[in-house]
Amino acid sequence: MESILDLRDDGRLSAENAKSISLIATDVRIEYNKYVADLVKVNNIAGMQFFLKATCRDTGMSRTLDRFYRIALLELKLKEGVSFDCIVTSSESLAFVVRQLLTNYKSCANIQIESSQNSLLMFIMAFLKNIYRCFNHWFWPKIFRFKIELSEPIVLLDTFLSKDSFNKNLKLNDRYFPGLVDHFRERDSLYYLPTLSKFKYPWEWFKFFQDASRTTENILLKENYLKFVDYLSAIWKSITLPKVIKKIPEWRGLNVSKIVLDDIQSDRFSFSITQAVLIYYSFKRYQEQGLLIRGVIDWFEN
Repeated sequence: MESILDLRDDGRLSAENAKSISLIATDVRIEYNKYVADLVKVNNIAGMQFFLKATCRDTGMSRTLDRFYRIALLELKLKEGVSFDCIVTSSESLAFVVRQLLTNYKSCANIQIESSQNSLLMFIMAFLKNIYRCFNHWFWPKIFRFKIELSEPIVLLDTFLSKDSFNKNLKLNDRYFPGLVDHFRERDSLYYLPTLSKFKYPWEWFKFFQDASRTTENILLKENYLKFVDYLSAIWKSITLPKVIKKIPEWRGLNVSKIVLDDIQSDRFSFSITQAVLIYYSFKRYQEQGLLIRGVIDWFEN
């Protein structure tokens, strides 16, 4: 019977291999954290450059840690003398590292790459989606424009809002901090600072900004303060920021540059970078409008 190890991003591991990966996960995660620290140091990463997937340690965005797990699993099995007929991956970048391991352990296993991704098409789609989202974030606040003018300091509550965040009475459905606002000692000074999420169609943005302009809830929308030039600059940053990483260290003596480059390439033209930059710019705009911010309650799910 042919022995196959499935290392695809969405592949299925056997019960034994799943158990093995669980046992090595803690050590690999520690190695990954150190690797990112080394990557940051060798490239002198600073400021907005930490928004990049390769440098921020956000495993919900970066695929590097997940691929390190799979590489470590393969190395463990090869060390144990397990023989494979075929290794299946979903990317050339992972296959590149697999070849190094097979050579190191003198394995003759075949490598099968199953990928339907077209890099050029992905870049084009990412750029178009970026422009589309930026347009909707910029345009609809012009129709339903409102700014907060306060002389007293405020506290910001970092959260996420979506198209369904307001009910029919224009009350906010607070998924992330239920009950917190009601029990906050200085409730009138507490303002939601939302990142808009899961919007797809223009009418969803339309309804959200319309509801936001009518609600009595304390909400501070960065989109009401950002300028057109901020969007242009943020889009440009999504193109230029990924270029700052020039040096990619080895991991466990293996050349993993192509894996890290996958993260870097996926950041180019991405709205995730653009949005992070816009949040960064928005605080300058608040200051220009005279808003006094004395604290931020941050949403951090990890």
